[in-house]
Amino acid sequence: MAMQFTLRKIKHIFIFTILVENPFLEAQAAFRSKRDLVTRPALSRSPGHPGDQGTELVGELVARTVNDYLSSCHLVLVTSRRSDLLESLLRKAESIVENPHPRRGLRMGTVAVQVESAMAAAPSSRTALLQGLWGAADVSCRAIVVDLMDGNDRSVFRFLEAAGLSERPKIRVLVLGPEKGAASSLLHPALKNSISAVYFSVVGTNSSWIEVVRRCLYCRGGEAGVEPLGPWHSREAMPTEEELFPDEFRNFYGHRFRVVTLRYFPFIEYTRESDAPGSKVSPRDCLDLRILSSLASRNNFTFEIREPLDGEWGVPRADTGNWSGSVGTLQHDLADFSMNLTPTRERFRVIQFSRVYVSDPYVLVSAKPGILPPIFAIVRPFTADVWSSVAGCTLLTGVVLWVLMWAWRRVFGGRGFKLSDALMYPCSLLLEDPPYEPPSASSARVLLGWWLVACVVIGTAYRSSLVAFLTVEGKTPPINSFDDLVKRPGWRWGMKPSTGSFFAYFNSSKDPTTQLVNKGMEVDDLEGQMKKVMAGGYSFVSTKLYSRSVIASQYTDSRGYTPFYTGTREYHHPPGNSWGVRRGGPFLDYLSTKKLQLIEAGLINYWLDDVIRTNVRETRAKGKQQTIAAQDQNEGRVVLGLHHLQGAFYLLFLGHSVALCTLLLEALTQKLPFGRTSSRGARKTFAP
Repeated sequence: MAMQFTLRKIKHIFIFTILVENPFLEAQAAFRSKRDLVTRPALSRSPGHPGDQGTELVGELVARTVNDYLSSCHLVLVTSRRSDLLESLLRKAESIVENPHPRRGLRMGTVAVQVESAMAAAPSSRTALLQGLWGAADVSCRAIVVDLMDGNDRSVFRFLEAAGLSERPKIRVLVLGPEKGAASSLLHPALKNSISAVYFSVVGTNSSWIEVVRRCLYCRGGEAGVEPLGPWHSREAMPTEEELFPDEFRNFYGHRFRVVTLRYFPFIEYTRESDAPGSKVSPRDCLDLRILSSLASRNNFTFEIREPLDGEWGVPRADTGNWSGSVGTLQHDLADFSMNLTPTRERFRVIQFSRVYVSDPYVLVSAKPGILPPIFAIVRPFTADVWSSVAGCTLLTGVVLWVLMWAWRRVFGGRGFKLSDALMYPCSLLLEDPPYEPPSASSARVLLGWWLVACVVIGTAYRSSLVAFLTVEGKTPPINSFDDLVKRPGWRWGMKPSTGSFFAYFNSSKDPTTQLVNKGMEVDDLEGQMKKVMAGGYSFVSTKLYSRSVIASQYTDSRGYTPFYTGTREYHHPPGNSWGVRRGGPFLDYLSTKKLQLIEAGLINYWLDDVIRTNVRETRAKGKQQTIAAQDQNEGRVVLGLHHLQGAFYLLFLGHSVALCTLLLEALTQKLPFGRTSSRGARKTFAP
């Protein structure tokens, strides 16, 4: 086996290898009936030229096709053994590389593979061959030319299956073979997902005419078939690119798609037709149904929706590589696509995903914040930092005042202040009840003047803030994030049972806070979760759109009041909602393109809001709305009651208690027993 590698641009790769024929791997498709052919008017004939050889003519016409339509593609040439036809085509490819098409640019590279004997000689070489066969990952166009002229197509198709051609539907396939092998070759399982495949064959023996047959994905009543394009002569104008590689997705000809999904409003809603696992369902009004129905009516296809056999979204099964639920259904080609499936890194390894069309982040649903205890209403206008600053400044001002008066008395011999009097003086100014006689020291008057200005500012701010707090009652801090959950003492949280991306998100997260939330998670159904939330001290972890639809339809009264609060923090992981597609599904780009058009037109958001509004009306009409406690009629009204001002009375009682304690303290410090009095050095006692 001889190999010669060249990586990019104008160089070529010649890889000669052999695949041992194995009848157990054979998957040859048969041409079953004439219904596989869809006829159309043939191209006009022109006089033949006896000098043209059939095989050489095929190579020439294929080379022209490659030059005109595939000149900028990464090209792969495959034959079962040495082929003069492909060698001729390769020489023509060299001239194409040296003189590229002026409108299509330079080819990315060419790989020639000869499949003929001894593939088992070097497994590492086979692996390297298959990994580098389709070029670099950033190649935007790929094409393959398959030579079946010698009739040994078994090993070639086994090689194409091993190379993963069925998982690359956008590769354009050109097949060269005998005249009677068009249908069996184009309908082979190796090409089951190929969007564009054309078969070239010589008409008769040593003829000047080439029969061209195209594979169509849905033209045979919605199933794959072949469509003859008619004889083609080298003297004729080539068929256009639209004739050889048409858009297969303008008309699906009634093709029936197999869809798998689970109920998840507002994306999916349906009614089961039976209780059997994997049963067919009848979809109801929901976002994904509107999207799919609009595409079906425009592009002529139908669909059948079923639940997965195990009723799960999809998680990996131990170390087997198999998945459960909707993901497993797509993995084993039991469905074409799944609606509303969240893309994750692990799922990308077994299935594909269309464009994300909506984002549904995780949020926290809790009871609305309650009213704070009114006992602390009079201290709530200032924060703890402000109160401590005011107290500290008052104490400091009293001490400075006492020091100034002590220094003034020592220097000028005037009357000073006792420390207790000096400490009470700033307090009296703060309470707007200054003593009648100001201090005689000028320095003390200046100090108290500036302290009086500060007291005016502090008092004005406090009164205005107090009015606001008495008018609108304070409420407890809301639960907005996972950090709030773990920091709130005694708080609990939970979620609905889940086997999908929701479950994977919490179990695979590396964030310490998310891990703490996962450890304390309580699992219960929707009704149980909402009852716990209404009881207080509990949060429901859910997706934003789902919780929004549930709260609006079942837990909101006619005036729009709901007892639930949705946190402002949104956790966007994974990136959004998408549709899962089986690997190699040729309609993947079609779904992504149509979704992008709907997003740009604004229909996705419009349909989403309309689906939720419609569901709210229907739920209320059916009387399925949950009983909600009546909202307080006085909420929002400015009515001051005893409960607003009870803090002031508590402070009054506290003052009485402090005065009593002070009296007792004075009695103990001066050692005056009850029943005796003293006056200026004379002590009198009552007779026993």
